Amino acid sequence: MVSWFRGEGNADDAKGNNPGQASSQGVSYAGGKVGQAFSLDGSSGSVMSNTAGMDVGQGDFSIDGWVKTSSTQDFSTLASLDFWSPALYLRGGLQGKLQFYQNGVGGFTASTAGSFNDGAWHHFAVTRKTAQITYYKDGVESGFAGIYKTGLFPQKFVIGWDKSTGADYLNGALDEVDFFSRALTDVEIQSIYNAGSSGKCVT
Repeated sequence: MVSWFRGEGNADDAKGNNPGQASSQGVSYAGGKVGQAFSLDGSSGSVMSNTAGMDVGQGDFSIDGWVKTSSTQDFSTLASLDFWSPALYLRGGLQGKLQFYQNGVGGFTASTAGSFNDGAWHHFAVTRKTAQITYYKDGVESGFAGIYKTGLFPQKFVIGWDKSTGADYLNGALDEVDFFSRALTDVEIQSIYNAGSSGKCVT
């Protein structure tokens, strides 16, 4: 695990050396899946950090966390590296599915499972293993986005926004958001989901 943003009343990186900075408006803290969570207003709220250890090049990586939202907005950002290069969105226009997106390329195939925006807490994860992007919902594999070989050398990691000038902020709550410089296994992702409110213990 490179970075772990728990949302426990602050934007600290509980694991690594990338302390987050909450935007001056639009971020508060509310009851989360594990302790507290980032509560984002959908118009200005985000958390941004540096990216020490996230420069994996063409190597494997994973991003995961918990989301709770009822938003039907077409693009709601869960996490983004720089200017959606890449980003993971919750797509209100695609029945609440996940979609991996790369600036200059466009959207990859969306997740098979939707309804991430039904107002309940859901665990989300996306992994890259030997260039294959895989989605997960609530601990279960949810389809493949496709092959993604672009090298990752990001300057910023952003929670809840994609750094665009549009309205791609998340209106909802995000909790326990992580970046791993490896691909989590199916068993590990299932274990994180099963841990629920007890929280994760993954290296």
